[in-house]
This record gives sequence, structure tokens and C-alpha cells, in this order.
Amino acid sequence: MKISPENSSDKDNCSLEITVNIDDLGEVLSLDEYSNKVVKKIAQDPNNSHILNPSIEQPKLNNFEAYQITYSRQEDQCNLKILEQGTLFHKQAYYIIYKSPDKEYNQYWPVAKKMIDSFKIEQKLKL
Repeated sequence: MKISPENSSDKDNCSLEITVNIDDLGEVLSLDEYSNKVVKKIAQDPNNSHILNPSIEQPKLNNFEAYQITYSRQEDQCNLKILEQGTLFHKQAYYIIYKSPDKEYNQYWPVAKKMIDSFKIEQKLKL
């Protein structure tokens, strides 16, 4: 799921967006193993991605232990700041990405944080 402001277009790479993602891992991984894979993927990104600060505090996502990585990247003429926060549950990775032009990141962060904090993983009971 992707959420972006009304005044942005898909062609506008400099627009801010929040995406909610679910990846099927196919195996059980620890949070550290998965977050290390994410860091490695970011480091190998050809768009000049640079990790700004790996999270020192242990964040929570839907009351689960989570990882949080903030990094910058260049896309065309856009300098972007990106936060990825995620957790693992039943062999799946749930992660939210907040991507914004670097100069607008702090302006929209309070709204993005409220959205991230409201994220819930629903467990369906099998009868």
C-alpha cells in the first residue's frame, strides 16, 4: 500500500510517500538477521544510498520488537531521506517506509510517525 499527498504524481520522484510492505520470507529469521540483510541491500543500492544512523534504541512496531534504519539516497535530481521500520511475524516481514525529500522530512515526520504508530498486525484464528 502506498500513501502520498494529493498534489504529487507518480512521475514526481521528489514527492513524499509512505509504503506498507509485507514480504514472505519462507523461513524463520531473527530480527538481527533480517535487519542485516536490509542494511546490506541498502549499501548495495546503485543510487548512492548512505545509512545515516542505525537505530540505537529498540523500536516497536505493533508492540513487536522492530528494526529501524534511516538512510539517504539520490534519485534523479532528488535528495531523499528514508526511514524504514519493520518487524517479523510468522515467517513474514512487515515494514513501513517513509520517504521524503530531505528538506521536507522533518516537516512531515509527525504525521508519518502517527501513521507508523497506528500500524497493526491482525492475527486471524484458524478454526
